[in-house]
Amino acid sequence: MAFPYPVILGAVSSQWRELVWSTPSLWTFFTSTEKLRRQEKDVSSRLLLHLQKSKDLPLELEINMPPYNIRKTLFSPRVDPFLLESLPRIKRLFLWAPSNTWFAFLNKLSSIVELTIILPSGGTPNNPAVALTNCRSLRRLYFCGGSDVLPSPKPPLKFITNLHFAALPIDICVEIFLQISTLNKIGMFYPAPPTKPIPNDGFGNL
Repeated sequence: MAFPYPVILGAVSSQWRELVWSTPSLWTFFTSTEKLRRQEKDVSSRLLLHLQKSKDLPLELEINMPPYNIRKTLFSPRVDPFLLESLPRIKRLFLWAPSNTWFAFLNKLSSIVELTIILPSGGTPNNPAVALTNCRSLRRLYFCGGSDVLPSPKPPLKFITNLHFAALPIDICVEIFLQISTLNKIGMFYPAPPTKPIPNDGFGNL
């Protein structure tokens, strides 16, 4: 993981600033925590710096949106054009309470290896389904809340190795687990009651 605070490092001295500003690998990780949003007058400027200074290197982004970001943006109008252009080079993405707009572009994460989506309180109204058909590099998926938008266990989920669900109906979780033969690690946290009666033989061949 790259150094999370290159702006701070660059403020040490003019020599450090020159080094930081000319080293793309220092800009490949970005996090927008609630604390950062309170301290940073314009967190969009920070993300924009990371997108531009990282050049063509793979990215790791942690985007923590206020619940719920009802704006029709991925992050902000200023950053979105650059973020859209950078989607194919994101290898790890953490989304907490993402806006509905994100769901229309998840399929452009062609290099994604690890994806985390957390929908507090089960999701937002009118969430579209999660489409990951083009995410052939995806190996680790962490999904919390919103069973109505769960991705299908078809490719690329057929290739993932780590799958973790939280706050989802137990029968839906198990049904998806059973359909993916490549899994070597599964997790089910705070399971919700099943959506339909469980057969007398339990989950059969689990």
